[in-house]
Amino acid sequence: MNVQLKGIDGSDPLGFFASLGVLRVLDEHLGNERSPRLSWQNQGSWVPTIQGVEDKDTIIETVIADLQSWKKERSITFAYTKDGGEEVSPEDEGAVRDLKPPPQIQKLLFATAANCSANVHTRTARTLTSFGTDVALDNKGMIKPSALHFTAGQQHFLKIVNELRDALKPEHIEEALIGPWQRASKLPSLSWTGMGQRMYALRASNPSKDKRGSTPGAEWLAFLGLSFFPCVPVAGSKGPRVLTTCVRGGWKTGHFTWPLWRPNLSVKTVESLLRLAKLDSDSDGNLSKFSYKEREARGIDIIFRSRILRTDPGGYGSFTPPEVV
Repeated sequence: MNVQLKGIDGSDPLGFFASLGVLRVLDEHLGNERSPRLSWQNQGSWVPTIQGVEDKDTIIETVIADLQSWKKERSITFAYTKDGGEEVSPEDEGAVRDLKPPPQIQKLLFATAANCSANVHTRTARTLTSFGTDVALDNKGMIKPSALHFTAGQQHFLKIVNELRDALKPEHIEEALIGPWQRASKLPSLSWTGMGQRMYALRASNPSKDKRGSTPGAEWLAFLGLSFFPCVPVAGSKGPRVLTTCVRGGWKTGHFTWPLWRPNLSVKTVESLLRLAKLDSDSDGNLSKFSYKEREARGIDIIFRSRILRTDPGGYGSFTPPEVV
């Protein structure tokens, strides 16, 4: 039982994240009986194949059913005041729904996750650790978020995620899986594609004022895939800093590196592969320590890299078009 997701291109970070989101949700709901697995094939674009499901309709139904469980998911339904003084209701005026709470709120969220039932605890903790840690702080004393946090200003990460959750329909998921991606929706985007970068230097006007279309099914699946990229605190010259799985470099000089593989891999194996030390690269993104022989032994067909760019001021993030490394 194999289903090719021909709407997804794994050479784009958004497509890669979305494929991981499909694997995650199927593993959570069907894993005990079907052991879903993921592999990639080069068909002009890098197309993912899911092993362990009958057809795309099974995937769509599972994703839509899973949506309901996110309505009260603690990891995405919290909000806090602008000054970070306290946690508030997301409906409160001026509530901030982002990934930069004060450390005391982040610690409370982790404590809440630890006290949940086993299934809820696992997903809540996994989601929270993909957002950041309660140790690495910015210069305002707030949590330093994941390097994959691309929103800023009036864009709030959790607000976008909740809007996507509430508006998602089966046809959105079908578009994401089968394509083509029209990018015509007015629903918000997490800005994880490397295919539609809009550089101010190459434009007559500021592209931030343009209205971008999105592919909401892919955006939601990509959010689910974020859980494959946990954050950990590491020592830095100015105190603890946050390290995001598959990302190296500074906040404004980072790059995201990801492999595509030939064998059918389970969730646990994919998690292990993405945390492989051999995927660490130097400041220029070179994988000098990872020979092609070693890649072949692990079934890795190709490795991509996109640089992470951030606007100044503001910090809006974007990926550059991917390169093969």
